[in-house]
Amino acid sequence: MNALILEVLANVLRGWLIKSQIIGINFSQNRLNLIFKKARKLRTVIFCLNPQTIFIQKYIPKITEKDGFYQYAKKNLAGSTILNITTALPDRVLIIQIKKTVGAKTFRYKMIFEFLGRNPNIIITDEENKVLYALKITPQRVNSARAIRAGKNWPQPIKQYKLPIWQVSNLPENIGVDKIMKYYCGIEKKTASLILENGTSTFIELKKQFLNKNFQPRIVYYKNKEILFPFRINIEQKSRIFDDFMSLFEYLRSKEDNKIVAQKKEYLNKIIAKELEKLNKKLSNTYKELEKTKDWKKYEEYAVFIKSNLWRLDKNRRGSILPDNPYSKEIEISPKLTILENMSYLFKKSKKLKRTIAIKKEIIGKIENDLKTLKQIEYDLIRSASEDELSSIEEELAEIGLIKKKRTQKRKKSSSEGNIIKKKLSDEVIIYIGKNAKGNEKITFGIAGKNDLWFHAKEVPGSHILIKGKYSEKELKYAAYLAAVNSKSSKNRKVDVDYTLKKFIKKPRGAKLGMVIYNNYKTTTVRTDEIWNY
Repeated sequence: MNALILEVLANVLRGWLIKSQIIGINFSQNRLNLIFKKARKLRTVIFCLNPQTIFIQKYIPKITEKDGFYQYAKKNLAGSTILNITTALPDRVLIIQIKKTVGAKTFRYKMIFEFLGRNPNIIITDEENKVLYALKITPQRVNSARAIRAGKNWPQPIKQYKLPIWQVSNLPENIGVDKIMKYYCGIEKKTASLILENGTSTFIELKKQFLNKNFQPRIVYYKNKEILFPFRINIEQKSRIFDDFMSLFEYLRSKEDNKIVAQKKEYLNKIIAKELEKLNKKLSNTYKELEKTKDWKKYEEYAVFIKSNLWRLDKNRRGSILPDNPYSKEIEISPKLTILENMSYLFKKSKKLKRTIAIKKEIIGKIENDLKTLKQIEYDLIRSASEDELSSIEEELAEIGLIKKKRTQKRKKSSSEGNIIKKKLSDEVIIYIGKNAKGNEKITFGIAGKNDLWFHAKEVPGSHILIKGKYSEKELKYAAYLAAVNSKSSKNRKVDVDYTLKKFIKKPRGAKLGMVIYNNYKTTTVRTDEIWNY
């Protein structure tokens, strides 16, 4: 974010925030959220440090983190009134002046937002600029030029020996983007490139509108990128003008949230893919080890054969001398051991292989259950579209030990609504669809009655579907259709769907969230290209 844009945002914030009351503060994912009230309307300003920008939205974000800075800001700033908003141009610094009255005493604070490249920060000072608290405390040994410590005065950003772009009377002829970035400040490279491409007159008009604060909620599409360009200037590039700055902020915030969701999904998908590869390899190796135990019966039969012929053998003779031995070609015995010792060895070998078979089958069962759980999580991840849904998946991955559990304070049990889709077909019929493992668990073991009908796509990851009420045959088929299209087989033209009563569904001991077994079920084949009017 460049200084030009920061001044535009500050101008917008002045109209919304001055004389408003801060009624809440929370901090989550590198974002400080100021919840304010003005003219009986609630709004939230989001100061985002990574990426560095500012959003305003109509809803109040949930608190996901609580640290010392958050606690201090909440204690001292909640209930205060915003007096003014200024910028420290040409630096990318926004200053909010705040007043709080407690009884007969009045306290004045400043909240300083530094959008300074790799070192963004939020600092709370008194009216004399003495630092009271900062999100990032920077001691002298780390940054000798700008040490930020409680009790010390807030140090201004290091002076730039460049001319602010709005103080330039006109751009020299044939100047390039690199020289603009070298000699001037307050503008970023892509905006400079856009201005040069549209001619010197564009720069003159931009400067005029900036100084007169004549702004417009607008983005420009330039070189396959969207640029915030809030000026009323005619340019060649395609642009989009919003009804107001609130709409623009909502669009930018939504876009940024989608980007964060996409990045997190990619990260989680890599973790899941790596674990799936590891489990599949382990399963293959275990099957190979199981294959080596298939001769346990022959060892046992060989031992029994020797035992039944002991009467005609010299028990102390080494090796086997039975001419009619049917196993000599398949199983070798030690010539150094006596007949009795070889017989004992064969019995022990047979028992050991039998024990190995039981152990390997148990391991295979566990690996297959883990694969089933992970494939369900992988499917839930594909369908996830919000940070809340991804947080549920992170919790599931933490439960099975693939990622570390987040150290957060205990939160109230979240409503299941975010993990469940509820479809009301009529006054008497409701269908519930699980969006993830938590939703599936809630539907099957929290909402379903023992005689309610339950659906799931056959042998593939998918949603638990529940239909409640006096449903018709058509509504039953629709529930089966929902089970098909909310499964990993949804791209297939035909999908088999199992359905049964809730009382025939059980959760195995130690099974992961959303994992069930069921019996007394029926199977129907559903066409996923069928159109339903619900």
